Amino acid sequence: MSVGLVTEWSATRSPERAAGWLGRWLDIPLTIGVSLFALGAAFAPRMGGWLEFNRSAVMAGEWWRILTGHFVHWNLDHLMWDLLVFVVLSAMCERRNQMRFVVTLSAAAVLISAATWWLLPDVASYRGLSGLDTAIFALLAVSNLQECWQRRQWLGVAVVSGLVVALAAKIGFEAVTGGTWFVDASRGGFRPVPLAHVVGGLCGVVCALRLSEEKE
Repeated sequence: MSVGLVTEWSATRSPERAAGWLGRWLDIPLTIGVSLFALGAAFAPRMGGWLEFNRSAVMAGEWWRILTGHFVHWNLDHLMWDLLVFVVLSAMCERRNQMRFVVTLSAAAVLISAATWWLLPDVASYRGLSGLDTAIFALLAVSNLQECWQRRQWLGVAVVSGLVVALAAKIGFEAVTGGTWFVDASRGGFRPVPLAHVVGGLCGVVCALRLSEEKE
């Protein structure tokens, strides 16, 4: 009797569990799409050259590079650090408010490339999700900071503020030293672009402050 009850309970629960798992993934289609695209580009050797932000190619009319340059990377180490941060933060942001997430990501992608084009004329090519990572980090941090402040959760305010200070320190370190905290840029043959992180962070802050918190 007990075995029969357990079997029946398992049969009932399995579809519910599967549906719940599937629903959680369907909640974050953009996160999944961008991640798969970045992974696919990493394992297709020629795609980096076709998709990177390249100043000469953009001037020749290859405008897609303004957006696609964010999704290709210089080496596997660069990809894995950027993608790990992207997946974790994007999943949280997309579930919390998909509209704000899409607007933030789109605005940051365009404005980072525009800032690189106009303010860093010596940068011939650019790759990586790190600028977008900074944008969604700022979006999530400011949203949580507002929430903790309104609820008078001072420990939360302190923790989130500490994370923001750590991000600012990271960007400052990159600007001063030309190095990175996590990725070995010299081994990958590239140098960090702190401006991308500054612009991405500002996009995230503005979107968090100006766009509605209501979930779509």
